[in-house]
Amino acid sequence: MRTQNPFPSLIPRTCRKIFIPFFIVLSLAGFNYNALSKELPPEQAKILEVLSVYIDTLKSRQATVDELFDKIDFNVGTITEISHIKDRKAKLNEFIDANAELMDARKNAEAMLIAELNKRGVSQKSIDAYIKGYRDGQTEQHALLLKIDITNTQSMEVWLSIMDLLESKWGVWEPYPENFSIQTEDEELIEKFNKFLERTDSIANEQAKYIAELQSQ
Repeated sequence: MRTQNPFPSLIPRTCRKIFIPFFIVLSLAGFNYNALSKELPPEQAKILEVLSVYIDTLKSRQATVDELFDKIDFNVGTITEISHIKDRKAKLNEFIDANAELMDARKNAEAMLIAELNKRGVSQKSIDAYIKGYRDGQTEQHALLLKIDITNTQSMEVWLSIMDLLESKWGVWEPYPENFSIQTEDEELIEKFNKFLERTDSIANEQAKYIAELQSQ
């Protein structure tokens, strides 16, 4: 049987876990909200409270994404039962859903911040000034983080396609654990499987550029 391209090198490059500070955490790293809020004028304290809540929301959603990523096994060479495929598909879909929630928090940052500021009775003048500062300082970083999120989802969608392919071709391929891959004589499976792996590599390369750009700022 023909051995498919081994891809141990692709696994760590696919959907990299991102340990990048959030767009505002860098300037507030280690701050004590309760202590600092007592030293600020009321409106500034409310703004800081809203910012703290939003940062916590991002951190929580990112932590969920990272946790779900750790549960995904990308080594097809360990698939010996069809239930293994179904389990991996479920985990991939969980990741995609959680990542969508993370992207939603990023995309709707302004709306979320404004809504919370209004709830706390912050004046429109202060809200406008704060949002302007947010836009001026975070637009490029924000866009890059969203691009990274998007490539994560794209990568997991390709892996879903790989799982669908292996499920549809169940019985015509064998796991090849020594090579982290599969073995088969099915030409259609060989062609599609390798194209999917090439796509994951392409996505990983694209994501690497965004990460490097973000880290250089």
